[in-house]
Amino acid sequence: MEYANADIYRKLIFYRFDETLSASFPLFRRQTGDKKWKKLVEDFIVWGPQSHYVWKSAGKFRCFLLETKRVGRRHKDLLWFEWHSLALSRLDPIEPSLSGKFRFSRSYRLADSVRLRRLRYSIHTDCRKTRGNFWTLLFVTRKGEVSWIETTPFIGELLASCDGGEPLKKVVEPIAKRYGVAYKDAKAILERPLASFMDEGIIVA
Repeated sequence: MEYANADIYRKLIFYRFDETLSASFPLFRRQTGDKKWKKLVEDFIVWGPQSHYVWKSAGKFRCFLLETKRVGRRHKDLLWFEWHSLALSRLDPIEPSLSGKFRFSRSYRLADSVRLRRLRYSIHTDCRKTRGNFWTLLFVTRKGEVSWIETTPFIGELLASCDGGEPLKKVVEPIAKRYGVAYKDAKAILERPLASFMDEGIIVA
């Protein structure tokens, strides 16, 4: 009877973590496959989630996968995306900032509710096996929903360089030069998307 109870207890523990982690990392779970996923969850439980609260285990699971080197580059990108999507969804509502009119003479930075990273693999399921440079922007919308876009390398590098220091014009010029684009042309192309980023609260002055 003791062995049976112990087996039932282990199964209950597994199902609790399986349910929570599957909900936290649905894309990673789907790409991993049932057999490998079951093994990862079992090994994670043995490794030690270090928390009595199962709902807090998502971050520890990601650390476990990275520290034990259970995932390759493609899945590391996917874990980054899903973990930060989850983390942003738990943020308290952010008050909209009034940044005024968008101008290249002003300095901008990414809002605190934004995550930006250059991924080696696209989050789009039809492109996940193609290696490249995919600048991925995760952000909280004005409605409090987590959204994301893949932006161009030019805009990705530009946003990564916006730290609220130099005026945007000074940030754009060297990047435009690297891409062989005149500043005047770059300004004309960038003004609309960057203004919409400001309106959405992705960049703030």
